[in-house]
Amino acid sequence: QPSLSASYDYLKFKGVNGRGWYYLDTDNPHYYPDEYLHPAGINYRSYKAALMTGLSVRKDFESGLTLTAGAEVSPFTFVLARDRHLGSKDYFTTDDYIYSYFKNYSVYADVHYRFNNRLSIFAQLRGSYFFFTKGEEYYNWDNGSKNTVSSQKAGYSYKDFEIILGVRRTF
Repeated sequence: QPSLSASYDYLKFKGVNGRGWYYLDTDNPHYYPDEYLHPAGINYRSYKAALMTGLSVRKDFESGLTLTAGAEVSPFTFVLARDRHLGSKDYFTTDDYIYSYFKNYSVYADVHYRFNNRLSIFAQLRGSYFFFTKGEEYYNWDNGSKNTVSSQKAGYSYKDFEIILGVRRTF
């Protein structure tokens, strides 16, 4: 059975007590001028929108059991990764724009058991993989600079594995 869908993922986290580099505008970022790593942190957010297409197989049994397995690929995925760096003195935000073609994949398997017309249970396993892709990076210093293009490329990759268990009750 062929499929076509759109997906949207949002990820947010805060990292603290890291150690960091500075100078985004060189090909070789390096440590702070005193040659020590300084405490740093980030507030990170990524937004990923993808068009997915795939194939799946499904087998229904008279007992109420249904098995499904499938695979999907994204002909096009867009990622905006926003990273607010929290350094000891300088604060800046980077915006990474990633455009990906056929580098975002997903495989899944479902088990669904229907007790009757109103009650069923299900389990799904899903693995997703986004191959490392480079894109453009723009940064803004808190001193008011806007959208400066970094000489370094942005990079993005993603791996995810989900197990979903559930009970469905229809009224």
